[in-house]
This record gives sequence, C-alpha cells and structure tokens, in this order.
Amino acid sequence: ERRGFKLSATHIVMLSLLHRCVSNAPVRDLAYFLCTSILPERLPEVLDKALKAYHDTLVANGVSTYSWEDMNADFDNAIWIAAALCCLTAKAYLGITRRAEEATTEAEKARGYAMAQRVLLNSTNAAMRSSKLAELRGRYIGRDL
Repeated sequence: ERRGFKLSATHIVMLSLLHRCVSNAPVRDLAYFLCTSILPERLPEVLDKALKAYHDTLVANGVSTYSWEDMNADFDNAIWIAAALCCLTAKAYLGITRRAEEATTEAEKARGYAMAQRVLLNSTNAAMRSSKLAELRGRYIGRDL
C-alpha cells in the first residue's frame, strides 16, 4: 500500500499476466505511445506507418531476429497493456478522490480533485485509443476480453 493505493490479489495477477504477455516485446513502447499520445481519429492514418517505420528502423540498425510477423503479434498483445492500465488508473482515481475528500483545506481539496480529473481524463482517452487500436487491428472484436 502506498499513498492510499493498495494492490489487491486481482491487480497483482493482472499485472503478472500483462508482464508475461509483453515483457520481452520491444514493440510495447510503440503500443503504449499510440494508446496515450495519438488522437483516436488519427490512428487509422498513423498505425500502419508507425509499425512499418518501427520495424524498418530495427532492421536498419542490425536487428535481424525480430520478424514482421513476430512484431505484429507482439503489438496485438501489447494493446492489452493500455486496456489494463485504464483499469488500474481508475483505481488510482478513486484513491486520489478519497484523499481529496479527506483534505483539511479547500486548497488541498481543489488540488486533489483537479488531479483526479486529469487522471480520469487520461484513463478515458487511453481506453478509447486502445479500443480503436484493437478495432483497427481486427483483434478481439466479437470476443470476450
């Protein structure tokens, strides 16, 4: 437990599974970037270019053991990171809100609520982007996540 944020056994299992899915996948950084930084409406035009540029850069710099197919499979798994981060961020939002409610001054409360709103906005945006990425990749559609 740290600053009012306590990981449950469910959180730990989720993080462990995520780590196992993508811990050795270099492309997870690209997935994270796309899920946190690119507007959902721009993802269709950016996604294929970003994946190609990423793989081309690896190859140009001597990486010969990471095939296009492997990278794409790793990328599809990495989309799960953003979805899981959204869930964990929602938990952080609740903790921040609770601390804001318990604040002793109005200034502390205002700062706490403002931080909670930023966390919620970032989480919501990442959820929309990860959903759009999954849709664009044609993965997980019509399947229970």
